[in-house]
Amino acid sequence: MFESSNHERTDKYGNHYQISIETEDGTVVFDSSPTLAFDCKAHGISVKRSEPFSYSIVYRIEHGRLFLARLAVHPRRFCKKPCVLGAEPSRYGDNDWVLYEFDKLPCAYTGELTIGQDFDRSFWEHDEKARPVPFAPYTYRKNGYMRIENGVVTETVLRKRAE
Repeated sequence: MFESSNHERTDKYGNHYQISIETEDGTVVFDSSPTLAFDCKAHGISVKRSEPFSYSIVYRIEHGRLFLARLAVHPRRFCKKPCVLGAEPSRYGDNDWVLYEFDKLPCAYTGELTIGQDFDRSFWEHDEKARPVPFAPYTYRKNGYMRIENGVVTETVLRKRAE
């Protein structure tokens, strides 16, 4: 079972996007430096500026590697969408989104991810509408970082949180 970390970002063109990073070992990702991203324009995809976001990317960390798993796009026009990195597009939702599914497409990302493990349930007050559960390193019992070079995890450091 994969744990997922969701983040909302804005790309260099001003489009809002959502990024999810799934891990197989219960690790959550708080941030990345440099930012994990996907340049839709560089792949010939024109996105519509929409709320809450124009596109969504899912990355997966599995067996010590970083993969691109899915890309969902709210396109500007509904003409035939290009094949992206070997994946054919398919429509989904109310037919106003285009989905690209990749079969463990390796990523060449190099950088550092801020990570955490073992959520401290004392931060969950059983009423997420009144008091949202914070998504921050201090709510996890272990914190650290993961270094990735050309898509390969080279180092993972987790330390117990100071009480």
